[in-house]
Amino acid sequence: MKYVFKWMILCFAFFIVIPSAAVSARTAELPITIDYPLLNALVGSRLFPKNESEVELVKDPLGCKKIVISDPEFREENSRLRFEIKVRIKAGLEAGNDCYLPVEWEGYVVFFQTPVIDPDTFRLSFRTEDSRVLNKKREPGIISGPLWNLVKEKVHTRVDELRIDLIPCVNEMKSFLAVMFPESRLDNAVAMVESMRPGKVEVGAKAVRINMNADVSPVFDEARTRREAPLSEEELSAFIDTWQTMDAFMVYALGSYLKSP
Repeated sequence: MKYVFKWMILCFAFFIVIPSAAVSARTAELPITIDYPLLNALVGSRLFPKNESEVELVKDPLGCKKIVISDPEFREENSRLRFEIKVRIKAGLEAGNDCYLPVEWEGYVVFFQTPVIDPDTFRLSFRTEDSRVLNKKREPGIISGPLWNLVKEKVHTRVDELRIDLIPCVNEMKSFLAVMFPESRLDNAVAMVESMRPGKVEVGAKAVRINMNADVSPVFDEARTRREAPLSEEELSAFIDTWQTMDAFMVYALGSYLKSP
């Protein structure tokens, strides 16, 4: 995560100070990049709120039915978001206090997903497009119909309910961008940061990138842009140094998810 948000401010500087087709559209694109180790930790904190290494989705007092999940892992595969989770299942027929014909299975369920961000709540979710099962050796596996139905009912549902709230991160970004402008243009700056809306979400080899779009027309000075040169190497370095003072706060904002319910 180190310096991962630096690129946001560089993009913003580019759109504000350099005339281009993108600037003429008066829109700046500010990416939020979440690498896979952090995404794993964020999702793990949602699946295992008590910091346990596994969780039981179904717990039967008789021990006749049990589903345990553990070891969640995100990565990219063929330009798609791949989410893998280890699953242990036991299921049988209950009759009185007895369990007949118990069947057990252990392996992995792999979900191929599309990350989606809600434009109103800034919550990141994951829409499952396809899924498959692997055995304990991570080879293509076979699972019986009744057990697969349990997987779809319990494991799929739990995974589809996952949400990550990005509002703290977005608010930190807004606060930082707003103070970049003089007090005389504060109202314009506020209008600019409040216009921020999520755009395209991209799945990369090392991270998920969420593009935030901001309408910069309230703060864009075309006449000034025409007469001013692009940032010098020293100015750009100072700009980056200023942003790095906020980097720890941005990482903290995302890292706080690991402790929140």
